[in-house]
Amino acid sequence: GVMPTAVALVTDHCFRTVGLHRVEVCIRPENRPSRRVVEKLGFREEGLRPRYLHIDGAWRDHLVFALTAEEVPEGLLARWRRGRSVQTRPEQLGPDQSGSQNPSPPGNAGK
Repeated sequence: GVMPTAVALVTDHCFRTVGLHRVEVCIRPENRPSRRVVEKLGFREEGLRPRYLHIDGAWRDHLVFALTAEEVPEGLLARWRRGRSVQTRPEQLGPDQSGSQNPSPPGNAGK
């Protein structure tokens, strides 16, 4: 959750402090981890930009994702946190995923 949180913070800063109306993220199609970050945050995929940037000696295609300030009036970080808390309620976790903040150190089980 570090990267989605960081992107949400930057996006909120762009909307609230800088005053931008729209944020776009362009990602190479083969970069699945980065694509997953923007998908988790609810950025809308808008299409392909062929030969968008010259990288490693060649023009590379990029997928473009976007979000506008009106889509996250409460802020992207708040929406991200709310979505995570709904997904990870303690009653939804298994016995080995209790969410406890103070797990027993290895070798001290039952002591």
